[in-house]
Amino acid sequence: IGKARNMDEYYFHVADDASLDLTEAVTIGVWVYLLSLPTAEVKNWTSLLYKQDGCELRNYGLWIHRTKRIHFSTTNGTNCVGATTDSLDIALNKWHHLVATYDDESKIVQFYIDGQPNNTVNLVGHSPNMAKGINSANLTGRAFNGLMDEAMIFNRALSAEEVKNLY
Repeated sequence: IGKARNMDEYYFHVADDASLDLTEAVTIGVWVYLLSLPTAEVKNWTSLLYKQDGCELRNYGLWIHRTKRIHFSTTNGTNCVGATTDSLDIALNKWHHLVATYDDESKIVQFYIDGQPNNTVNLVGHSPNMAKGINSANLTGRAFNGLMDEAMIFNRALSAEEVKNLY
């Protein structure tokens, strides 16, 4: 309790490690308290959690758009591919639990907002096989303005029940 980080003042960087090189499935989750949304001046999107070295080498990432859409992305080795929710009822100055799961076999991205399933997107046809061995990139101007807590990365796609239990 009381250990959330104000990301306007801090960022965190985790050194590359083989345990973060996920190539078959991933669940990314984080508690966020938005103080403001990204603006067009900062490229419309802000990163929540990601592992990448440029778009062609994005292993996985979770982002938020100025229109309150959540985005999960990975790469096909050349281009970023991903899925985005419709605009969500994400209030400023309130805690929200945001989760995305991805399974490379089914090519399904499942989003969860505050423990409840949201959009499901099928990436079949986009060939988004997850890359591996990627370091985080410097994404200048995309800093998250708010608090973050309990950032989580799992090496498998959690079930709806498991995500609900995290909430």
